[in-house]
Amino acid sequence: MKKFLTLLIAFLFINTSYATVTWLGGAGNWTNGANWDNGVGVGVGDDAIIPAGGNVTIPLGVLAFAKSVEVQSGARLRIHTTATLEIDGTEDLSGLTINGTLFHFGTINIYNVINPSNFLNAGNGIYCNGRIVTYPNSTVNIMSTDDEGIAIGAAGKLYQYGTTTIEDTYSNGISNQNRFYNYGNIHIYMNNINPVANAIFNARHFRNYATGYIVTDQGHSGLANTTATSIAKNYGSLILSYATHSGLNNGNNFINHTDASLMASHSGFAGIYNTGNLTNWSGCSVHSNSTGIYSFGNIINHDIISTYFNINNGIVGQIGSTFQNNYSLSVREGIYLDGSTISNSSLGSLIIDGRLNLNNSTISNDWYMECIYNAAHVFTGINTFTNNGILDDRYDKLSGNFTNTQVRSHKQSGTLQNGVDFPNILDLGAFSTVTVGTTWYDAEIGGTAVGTY
Repeated sequence: MKKFLTLLIAFLFINTSYATVTWLGGAGNWTNGANWDNGVGVGVGDDAIIPAGGNVTIPLGVLAFAKSVEVQSGARLRIHTTATLEIDGTEDLSGLTINGTLFHFGTINIYNVINPSNFLNAGNGIYCNGRIVTYPNSTVNIMSTDDEGIAIGAAGKLYQYGTTTIEDTYSNGISNQNRFYNYGNIHIYMNNINPVANAIFNARHFRNYATGYIVTDQGHSGLANTTATSIAKNYGSLILSYATHSGLNNGNNFINHTDASLMASHSGFAGIYNTGNLTNWSGCSVHSNSTGIYSFGNIINHDIISTYFNINNGIVGQIGSTFQNNYSLSVREGIYLDGSTISNSSLGSLIIDGRLNLNNSTISNDWYMECIYNAAHVFTGINTFTNNGILDDRYDKLSGNFTNTQVRSHKQSGTLQNGVDFPNILDLGAFSTVTVGTTWYDAEIGGTAVGTY
């Protein structure tokens, strides 16, 4: 019993000299001191290195401590179910560096990756230039880093099936330079101390799969997909909230796939800021403290996009931008276009609950469009507004500002006891297919004919 207690105390308080401790090679358990070059093992303040050829397992139920852990190229670390790796207090290294492989089934806690004398030289919570797989039911918690929570290098790959929580990073919550694939739950809470730090920065391949659930809170952008090589695809749930600039900042290619959900809310400048190509095949809702969607690029909608409760415009299209709607687009607080184009296709429903403000821009409606705004719209410059479908001009505010080839319905003037007032209800364009049928009167008995349909 005395021997057991002595070993237990030694395990819990080993090596308080705070050194670099290196694995000697081969396969073995983290807890076996003979496998480390100091003959004792890794202590709370030690930097642990697992070189090429090392195959280290943190066994079931073990609570392992270190100041930092580096898994070099050609090495492997496996953290078992119910095992925990605690990393605390490294200053100029990343808490956990994976240039080899990490198979993670248990718990990783990383705290205080901070250099008080020079925060620019501090490391990341996790740096991956190898391969990390976090399995279902695993957890990763990263809190208080002077650099990025998780940084994925140019050769790095992260496959996330568990639950990852990142809080209080000075730089990006997650920065991806290669491949970041999420199948589990990710929660990122930024502190907004650094005005340009994003919750997620993607420079290459980002995938949030059908089982993936990502929530970001604060940061410059919730997801910044802004380099020439950035490709982001969402198949799951992506909730981007309270960013100081934009929930989604897309500069290259972003696709919201079928059955996915994208929500951008309470952003300081725009819910979605787009300078690239954005394609939506599923539900997308946008609520901003300023503009809903602000675009210099190209947007194609094949499903549902709704902007609501935005302080400024629901959509702003700047010079050269295009927006093609092929299903359902609902815009609160109006649309401002400056040298921009919106096309509502023969499959589209476009509802605008606010002012239309067009400057040298183009709108075409080929199916159904509603304008619900009881005040004057604004048209400056040379605009092209063509209705080739059904246009519900609810309060009769678009007269004289568009070309009607099909059907426009608008506000009724006067009181009719029975029938339809043709001049004040429907305008039929030259290519309208509405056929002549019944004659309508403005009174049941002795009324005047007001139109035939």
